[in-house]
Amino acid sequence: MIARATALGCALLTLAVAPAARASEAIDALLLKARTPAEVRGSLLAYATSAPDSARADKGAALLDAGMSYEQAGRADSALLCYERAVAARGSSEDRDAFVDALLERGNAGDAPRALEILKPRLQTALTSSERDIAVTRGRQAWVYYIMERGDSALAIFESQKHLLLDPVTPRQRDWRYRVGLVELEHGSPGTSIETMFPLAMESRFQDRDVMGVLKDASQKAPQGPQMGTYMKQELARIDAQDAKSIAAFRGRRITFTALDGFTVGAIVVPAHKRPARAAIVLTDPEEVADAYDSLAAGLSAAGYALVIVEARGSGWSVSPSCPLSSTWHGREEQMRSLVARDALPALRALAAKTPVDTSSFLLVGALNSCSIAAQAAALGRRARAVLLLAPSPTPVEQGPMRARLADSGAPVFFEVPVMDHTTGPIAEALYEGLDPRTSRISESEIIGSAATVFRYDKSALPRLLRWLDDTWGSKRASSETRKGRKP
Repeated sequence: MIARATALGCALLTLAVAPAARASEAIDALLLKARTPAEVRGSLLAYATSAPDSARADKGAALLDAGMSYEQAGRADSALLCYERAVAARGSSEDRDAFVDALLERGNAGDAPRALEILKPRLQTALTSSERDIAVTRGRQAWVYYIMERGDSALAIFESQKHLLLDPVTPRQRDWRYRVGLVELEHGSPGTSIETMFPLAMESRFQDRDVMGVLKDASQKAPQGPQMGTYMKQELARIDAQDAKSIAAFRGRRITFTALDGFTVGAIVVPAHKRPARAAIVLTDPEEVADAYDSLAAGLSAAGYALVIVEARGSGWSVSPSCPLSSTWHGREEQMRSLVARDALPALRALAAKTPVDTSSFLLVGALNSCSIAAQAAALGRRARAVLLLAPSPTPVEQGPMRARLADSGAPVFFEVPVMDHTTGPIAEALYEGLDPRTSRISESEIIGSAATVFRYDKSALPRLLRWLDDTWGSKRASSETRKGRKP
């Protein structure tokens, strides 16, 4: 189990829950100006090299972001070097968390003791922050102990902190769930291991081989073991029945289609009330549930749009042993975003096979973290007539390439942003500045809600969107004739 432990177990780059030591306006400007991930890394490293010693905070921020970009590109060794330099230059909580995770993922001799050393001042900082920050930092400490084969020490810490580590609002709680379940199996209670791993088995639809392996081993040691297989199948059937009921409420039905690389993707088709129907492709965030789109799907359907709601790989029915959970994106985010972006056109063909729809152009929808994927999809085929971005939440290193892709697509963009969300508003404004203000819009909702659920609670949100879509669909600028002259 140590192999899984070091590979998946250290995927914690984004786990920092202490107040973020964000960069200055100079670093933010570099991030927005870069058009590609390679440009992001190049500009950040150049800044870190040329900045004066007095700019230690900005140097550290630049190196942390460069490491994040390298890590998302699958270049773990380069990421680790950046994190090490960030700790030396600035030493913030974020820097230390990223460096510790990278050390444990590499797993060389001496990396675990060094990680403990890096964590010592980090724990002192956490003690003055929040209970969740303490739990996450202590959780890292426990995982180091497990790697060092000090399982009893790891178990003691996990048992004292797991009420927060397993909380759904804790970033990357799936990885914590796997770790706690594994340590409970090997050093604690098999029954607790089963209880901890069970949600991962349901979420992955039994596709995560490591999770299922732990459950199998735990079942052989626990009294409830003989009945576990039957119970899990019954529970998944119950979840699927509830899911089908929720989807049917907005006239949706589940389908699957085969992606260009052979992956089986799950999706939900919602036919239009009117014909000829316009097409809408929704690329969901892995953390969203299907019924979050109930009001938006029903409203677009009534207005004459046929929708295909595509579940991101590692979520919903888009799971397989190669990507059983969204947490397995870690260390290959660039690759996974590219694959999901390329799922859009096969999804459009799958939609047309199920319901009459005009496929010559379409509305492309992204939400939260999938907004950067929607931007990539829009730039790929340039058939998107319009783009709807719901509470865009790209990581800092994605924002520049995302803005460039939106501009390259030539499609007007409608940003739906909850006023109470103080994070996505500035991101939407930064992205909007790279677009044509005559055709793109930022719409702010003052009603509580996030992403697609805004349309459930804010009754003025859908009419605003539909008016903009009607104007956009009829504009000459978005016509196919205008697009013929666009360079490939």
